[in-house]
Amino acid sequence: MEEKQYKGRILLLLSQRNASQQGVIDLLKSHTTLVISSKQLREQKLSLEAQNIALTHRNRELESRSGQAPSQEQEQKFRAQQEELNLKYKQLSESGNQILQLTQKLNDYEKELQGAQAKIAEIQQALLEEKRKAEAILQAQEQREITVTVLKEELLQLQVELIKAEEKNRDLTKENGILLRKCMERVEAEAMKQNAEFDNNYGLQARSAPLPNLNHSSPAIPAPESPPAPTATTTPTIPVSLASSSSSVPGSPSPVISGSPSSFGGFSLFRRSSTKLELPTTGTRVYGRTVIPTHTLNTLKIEKGELNSVAFSPSGSVFMTGGMDKTVRLYDSGTTRLLHSLHGAERCIMSVSFSPTGEHVIAASNDNAARVWDTSYGRQHANLMGHSGKVFSSKWTHDSRKIITGSHDRTIRVWDAASGYCNKTINCGSSCNDVDMTSDSNVIISGHLDYHLRCWDIRNGENIADMNLHSGQITSVSASHLGHIILTNSRDNTLGVVDTRTWKVLRTLSHKDFTNGLNWSRSCFSPDAYYACAGGANGSLFVWDVSSGNLVAHLDNHESDSSAICCCAWNPGGGTVVTADKSGSLAIWG
Repeated sequence: MEEKQYKGRILLLLSQRNASQQGVIDLLKSHTTLVISSKQLREQKLSLEAQNIALTHRNRELESRSGQAPSQEQEQKFRAQQEELNLKYKQLSESGNQILQLTQKLNDYEKELQGAQAKIAEIQQALLEEKRKAEAILQAQEQREITVTVLKEELLQLQVELIKAEEKNRDLTKENGILLRKCMERVEAEAMKQNAEFDNNYGLQARSAPLPNLNHSSPAIPAPESPPAPTATTTPTIPVSLASSSSSVPGSPSPVISGSPSSFGGFSLFRRSSTKLELPTTGTRVYGRTVIPTHTLNTLKIEKGELNSVAFSPSGSVFMTGGMDKTVRLYDSGTTRLLHSLHGAERCIMSVSFSPTGEHVIAASNDNAARVWDTSYGRQHANLMGHSGKVFSSKWTHDSRKIITGSHDRTIRVWDAASGYCNKTINCGSSCNDVDMTSDSNVIISGHLDYHLRCWDIRNGENIADMNLHSGQITSVSASHLGHIILTNSRDNTLGVVDTRTWKVLRTLSHKDFTNGLNWSRSCFSPDAYYACAGGANGSLFVWDVSSGNLVAHLDNHESDSSAICCCAWNPGGGTVVTADKSGSLAIWG
C-alpha cells in the first residue's frame, strides 16, 4: 500500500512538472517566431533602404540632367516608399520590444523551473526518508511482536512458579512457627540454666531487685511493651541472631542473660539482670567553662584495631569508645580506668552515643544493626535491625524517647526507644554518613556521601533543607545543644558552620595543615559552642574559634605514631578533649 502511494506521488509530481514546463515551451516557440519575423523585417528594411537610396540617386540624376523638379508621380512613389519604410521601422521596434518582454518572461520561467526542480528534489528526499522510517517501524513492530510472544511465554512460566512458591511459602510459614516456638523454648531453658549457674557462683540476690535510677531528675526509659500475638495472617519472624549480650570487667567472668527474650520484627529484647555496674554518675548534663587544650595529658593504647567513635556521658564523668574490635568500652574520665566492656556487635562499630539521661548507650555497627545497652547493668536492652546496609551513625533525641539511625542503604530510621520498633523510614537519596538532632528534637540533621547536608522533620519525614555546601562527602554533623548552629566536617578538608534558623553557612573553617583523612572522621563543638575541634590525617588536633573562623590551637601528639584521628569529643565540663585514631590509640588533651 505504501509503495503504491509512493509511486502515485512520483507520477503526480512529474505531471505537475510537465504542466509547469508547457508554458515555457510555448513561450520558446513564440520567441522563435518573433525572432524569425524580426529577421525578415530587418531584411525588408534593408531592401527598402537600398531601393530608397537607389531612387534618391536616380531622382537626383534626373534632376541634374533635365534641370527640372521630379514629377508628381515620382514624388508620390517616393512618399509611399518612405511611409512603408517608416512602417517597417515601427514594426521592427515593436518586434524588438516584444522580444525583450518575452526574454524577461523566459528568464522568470527558468527561475521558477529551477525552484520547482529543487522542491521536487527535496520532496523526493523526504519521501526516501519516510520510506526508510516506515521500514524501520515495520521492523520494530515485528520485533515487538516477537518480544510480546516471548514475554507471554515467560509470564506463563512465572505464574506456574508463583503458584509453586506460594505453596512452598505456606509450608515454610508453618515450619517457621514450629521453629520459633522451639527456639523460644530452647533460649528460655538456656537462660534459666545460666542464671542458675550465675547464682551458684556469686550468690546473687533475687532477680526481682528493682533497677537503680542513677539520675533522679530524669525519667528512665519505660519497659518495653509486649509485642502483639501472631494471627492467622501474621507470621512471627525469627531474628537473624538472638544476640546474647555479655559484659566483662577485667578479672571477672561475663554475666549472662536474665529472663526470657521476646522478639518481633527483627528486634531482640532482654530483661535486665540485677547485677549492677559500678559506674560513676552518668546522668545530668553539666556544662563547664571551656578550656582550650594545649597539650596531651594521657595516651591509651588499645591493641585490637582502629577506634571509630568516642563519646562522653552527659555528666562528663565517663567516656566510651567503639571500633574495629566490635566492643564498646567505658572509661572513667578522671583516671582513664577501664570500667566496663559491652559486647554483642558482630562487626566493626562505627558510632557510639550516650542517652541524654545517661542510663543507656547505643552503638551503630557494620552488621546492619544498632544495639542499646543499659549502663546500670551492662545488659543489651535492644537490637535494632531493619537496615539493609551498614549503619554508620545512631543518636538519641533529647527526650530519650526516640533513636535515629543513618545507614549506607540511603535511609534514615526513627525507632521507639521503649519498644525498639521502627516508627518511620526516610529515604534520603544518598548514603548517610552521620546524623544528629537539633536542640528541640524536631529536626534530624544528616550528612551524606553526595556532599549534601539534609534536614528532616522528625514528625512527618519531610525534607526541610537540602544544602550542597561542600565539594567532598560530609563525614560528620554535630548540632550545638545551646544554640542554633550545626558543625559539618568534609573530605574537602573544611568544616562548615550552618545557622538552623536561616539554613545559611555562617563560617567555613579550614587550615593549610588540616586534612580530613577518613570517610567517618568526626568533629565536635565545645560545650559552649564557641569553639570547634577536629582531628587531622597527620594525628594533629585543630581547634577553631567559631565566631571569627581563626585557628586557636594546632596540637601534635608526640606520644602517638601520628595516625589519622578518627573522632574527637569535648567533655561537657569543658576541660578536656578525647581523640581516637586509626592505630587504636586514645589521647586525652587538656
